[in-house]
Amino acid sequence: MLDKVPTDHILEKDFQLDVRRIATDYDWEVFCTYFSAKSPPGEPDLRLIRPPRFLMVELKRDNGKLTPKQAEMAKLLRACAPPEGGVEYYLWRPRDIDEVHRVLGPFTPDICRCHIRNGNCQLHTDYVQG
Repeated sequence: MLDKVPTDHILEKDFQLDVRRIATDYDWEVFCTYFSAKSPPGEPDLRLIRPPRFLMVELKRDNGKLTPKQAEMAKLLRACAPPEGGVEYYLWRPRDIDEVHRVLGPFTPDICRCHIRNGNCQLHTDYVQG
């Protein structure tokens, strides 16, 4: 069993790399904006596609807050959720890594290469064996 330890030191850019790696490992097509200054305010960080699913994902640090425009976009995108719509919207933080794995695909320990897991994680040890 893995016990959680604080993840508030993980930067959003590192967490985005984690989510992108996890998504790729689960065979999602990953699209992101590399230079957000030219993007419309409120645009989510990631667009993930694995037919028949389409996800819009906003990423924040554990203590990060949505801007007013991001909150407005979140409300609009949540209104497009299945079964009526075809867009799934998620707001993920490093502490949500279990949900990331749950939503993107069935978790198997050998697939994890993120900053947050111990065991097979090769980058960080922010979880410890319990």
